Parts: sequence; structure tokens; C-alpha cells
Amino acid sequence: MKLRDAAAPETVPVSSATIMLVRDKARGRGTEVFMLQRHGKADFGGAHVFPGGLSADADHTADMAPYCFGLDDAQASRQLGLDAGGLGLWVAAIRECFEESGYLLARDITGALCEPADERHRARYDDYRQALANNALTMREVCAAESLTLMCDAIEYVSFWTTPVVFERRYATRFFVAAVPEGQVGAADGRETVDAAWVCPAAAIDPGAEPRLQLHPPTVENLAWLAGFESVDATMAAARALDKSAIEEVLPVVSRDNAGLRITLPDGRTATP
Repeated sequence: MKLRDAAAPETVPVSSATIMLVRDKARGRGTEVFMLQRHGKADFGGAHVFPGGLSADADHTADMAPYCFGLDDAQASRQLGLDAGGLGLWVAAIRECFEESGYLLARDITGALCEPADERHRARYDDYRQALANNALTMREVCAAESLTLMCDAIEYVSFWTTPVVFERRYATRFFVAAVPEGQVGAADGRETVDAAWVCPAAAIDPGAEPRLQLHPPTVENLAWLAGFESVDATMAAARALDKSAIEEVLPVVSRDNAGLRITLPDGRTATP
């Protein structure tokens, strides 16, 4: 991330959303979370992140609402502390997750989980994924073409992080968590992301782990939260139980010392950018 020129005005953060997709470990207690490695030339280049990205205007249109199951704009906005427009962040999270990972949190007209990786549909959904990434298609158009509804009821809002003011590009990012759709397969998109893996949250943030993943503070803090649960059911139950009105925006402060840049979190802890 590039530092803002000291003489330049403070950048207004752009709205974004990301989903932590979790599954139970194949053996033993605990969960794994799906992570992507960013392309070296992209923002957060080389870092491991959760699938996500910028909110688009089309995510917030009124004609998107009928394709959102289990949540309306008033309910979504209340959770996020917004006057209106909150439902679009759920749409953005699902759309960006599909673009970047191939996982699509949606059901078809029969109520069955969408199967984008099934050999009968793979080519078509690959085209959708590419078209969405190129802004040649909207999520509403994909839902209409395939008779899909987005599983907004299966996604829980858990945290809110905003990029420090010293950076040139800033993001106001809502973090969500969801169980990975059964039977689906994910992969990096080969554009913004170059690798994908299922990661144990506790191992990812272990200072002695090898190889050591490149992680930014919001990712570390959310991984630490995930590491506290022994199953997907426990994770989702805790997420549902969160008082959404108590979720505060986390705005770290960046300073410079002899060791270089240092990020200070609101509770006084420090982290390397």
C-alpha cells in the first residue's frame, strides 16, 4: 500500500466487503478458512486475504432486493449502522467472493444450492465470473438468468475495518462469515489473485509457522477471532449472537519509529503493516 503525499488531502475510504468462508477440519476439532494470495501488482500485493472487494453501484439498486433471501435493506442497514443501502454490502460480498474464488452463495428456484463447478454448468459460470469482474454483467443479471436467490441469511456481519488515513488508497471494509457452500469448489481467479488455500486460522497467525503468510492487521485480527471456535456451527452461532450495534469501526493509526512504520490498534496493541 502506497503512503499518501503529506500535502495531499485525506482520501475518502471506498466501501468494500469480504467473506470469511469456513469449513470443519477433515480430522480433529477446529475449522479452516478459505484464503487467496493477491497478485504482486495488486493492492495488498502478495498478501493472503479473504475473498472480497469493492461495492458497486449495481449492488445497491432496488431491483436487486427480490434476489436477496432472508434479509431486506432495512434489516441490513440496521446491522451496519446505516440509514439505507446496507443490503448492497451483502450483495457485494457475495458477488466479489464469486468473482475471486468461484464460490457462489446462492440457491436455485428449487431451493437447492447453486452448483457453479458442476461440469454441466462450469463453462457458463466461468463466463459469468469473468463478465462480473469486467463489469460487463451485474449480479442481478446473473440471478435473473439462472433463477437464483442470494443466501443473505447465511452470511453474518462480524467486523468493520477502515484503512488508516496515511495511505493513498483507503477502504471501509465490512467483514462477513459464512459456511462454505457444500459441494462447491473454489480457485483463484488468476487475475487479482494467484493462489488459493484452506488455512487453519490459528496456524496462519502463529509467529513460528512456516511458511509465514503475509497478513495485514485486519486479516490477523479476524483470523484470531475464527481461531476461537472448534466448529463451523460454533463459529456461526457466535456470529449470529454478536450485538451488531456494538460492532465499531476499527481505524488503526500509523506512525514511524526506528523500526519503520508501525500500526497501532484502538486497544493500544501494535502491528507491522
